[in-house]
Amino acid sequence: MRNPMIRTMKIIVAMFFLVAIIVAPFAIARQSQPAPGPATPNAAGASPQAQVPAAPVGGIDPSKLPDIEGIHLGMSFEDAYAKIQALFPSGPHTQVAVYYAKFLHAPDKPWVGTITATYTPCGNNACNDEVTVRFNAPPNKQVVVMVERFTGFEQGKQPTADSMKATLRQDYGTELPENLVPSGMGWVFDEEGRPLSAATPKLQPKGCAGNIKAPQATGPSESNPTPLYYILPSMPLTSNAIDQLMVDPCRYYVNVYANLGLYGPGNTLVSIVDIKISENAEDTRDAIAGQEYLDSIAAAQEQQH
Repeated sequence: MRNPMIRTMKIIVAMFFLVAIIVAPFAIARQSQPAPGPATPNAAGASPQAQVPAAPVGGIDPSKLPDIEGIHLGMSFEDAYAKIQALFPSGPHTQVAVYYAKFLHAPDKPWVGTITATYTPCGNNACNDEVTVRFNAPPNKQVVVMVERFTGFEQGKQPTADSMKATLRQDYGTELPENLVPSGMGWVFDEEGRPLSAATPKLQPKGCAGNIKAPQATGPSESNPTPLYYILPSMPLTSNAIDQLMVDPCRYYVNVYANLGLYGPGNTLVSIVDIKISENAEDTRDAIAGQEYLDSIAAAQEQQH
């Protein structure tokens, strides 16, 4: 009886040490992890697949980026507003409107999200010139992320298509090939203002110029701003959601697109021109930062509860 009992004891001891050897690395690894702390927003670079475009070293230089009548992408609100006031001085045919937005459940004051300026000298919109400027939301520094200019020409004063195209080429350089821009004229730049070649992936200026995530502000005054609950619909914003966001080609580069309304014999005259320029890469970073900011506020409020 003694020998079988001894053998049984040895088997039990051996199994104990075997289990200890297997479990020990996992226990050590678990002990080495920091204790869970308060919820924090997901970093934009958390996923290697996200490929969120990084800002140029030293930041954005607005003077290097495309502009419409001197209103450059990357400009501060103060500089852009000064340009608008110079282009659209007070008068019977001019209207300048400033629209505000505000995050709900956040301590930030309302901010200017949109400026629109309109000049209608002919009455009944027979001819008009309208400029819209859009800004990003906090917490990043507020800058211009989109400018659009729509011009309808007075009958008998329409420019020729050739002269309009020459003016656009003077402003933005040689346009991309027609196969990339099936109608209108398009350009794509990097964030230092260098034109990108047609071989660059993800070039879609027609669909991407003006396609931004910055929330639209429609509040008519600082005391009555547009209430914003979020910037991106994924709440909280995860690295997987950022990966899905970055599949969109409009989340990259600086895009310019001009749509010319041609008419007359041989389509030689321009009745309207609609130009959109947008800093899509900056807008993407701002949208991610804004949603992470709102996520952090929501997490802090949840902890308090």
